[in-house]
Amino acid sequence: MNIVFMGTPDFAAVSLKKLIESGHNIELVVTQPDRRKNRGKKIICSPVKELAIANGIPVIQPVKLRNDEEAKEKLRKAHEKAEIGIVVAYGQILPKEVLEMPRKGYINVHASLLPKLRGASPIQTAILYGDDPTGISIMKLEEELDSGPVYSKVEVSIEGRTAGELESHLAEIGAELLVKTLSEFDDINPEVQNHSDATFCGIIKKQDGHIDFSKSAAEIERMCRAYDPWPGTFANIDDKTYKFWKFELTDATKNFVCSLNLDNSSSGGMKPGEIVYVDDDSFIIACGSDGVERIRVLEIQAPGKRRMRTDEFLRGNKIIKGMRFDAKEA
Repeated sequence: MNIVFMGTPDFAAVSLKKLIESGHNIELVVTQPDRRKNRGKKIICSPVKELAIANGIPVIQPVKLRNDEEAKEKLRKAHEKAEIGIVVAYGQILPKEVLEMPRKGYINVHASLLPKLRGASPIQTAILYGDDPTGISIMKLEEELDSGPVYSKVEVSIEGRTAGELESHLAEIGAELLVKTLSEFDDINPEVQNHSDATFCGIIKKQDGHIDFSKSAAEIERMCRAYDPWPGTFANIDDKTYKFWKFELTDATKNFVCSLNLDNSSSGGMKPGEIVYVDDDSFIIACGSDGVERIRVLEIQAPGKRRMRTDEFLRGNKIIKGMRFDAKEA
């Protein structure tokens, strides 16, 4: 097919690469503008732009497509040949006039099983709330957010992955499903979503990573995976912010805790966020609404330091039983 492709991050670049390898003709790529990093000293272009340039594909980067008449005119010209548009994590909402340009419309690779988790953060939110399985949906883009008929779906088990790991996995699966869907496109009768079953997810903010240790151990462990790599999960002791990168929540941990007489029935007035056990390899934190649950820290990051295993961290940092993590602002 002749295609206009819109996308920005690595997740989108995987689909673009697969389309190119599968012999599709990309008439035009639309991606977000270049960004400055390292205090403006270095200009960084998107992974999609890098891939497009490497393959000799024209690129446009409107700041706001809705208001950019020059960009829309280039799209009209591209769609004289391109019968379909594909959007994968582009980062802007397409106006109606753009959606109506191609003969076969625009389709989108969305990282959830629609109508569940419409919106900006389906991967993180699926992990956060234990919404397993998750998956990929290929849908028609309409004006209302992620509401269009679905051409194809595939389920994927989360399997304890972090958001970064799950995103990489879903990117590959989404690219495969996209190419398969295009090969069968004219024979597919897309399924209208049941809008009454729709759930939504918003944009993740840095402060979302604050750990509230009054939540259950399972919720905290999922939160840690959901916000890895960004924004990370963190809490404070003595106005110092520590990032937590991995917790243990397994039967082995429960047996380990019980063997230390730290089981749920003997909390001894422990408060959520209080350190209840420390040895050379790890430490354990009380959690849950009344502090009776336990969670073991496996990877942590001290202020200004790199991420490390807890045993390595404890060799250079003083952590004492009875200290307490507060979820104050970082």
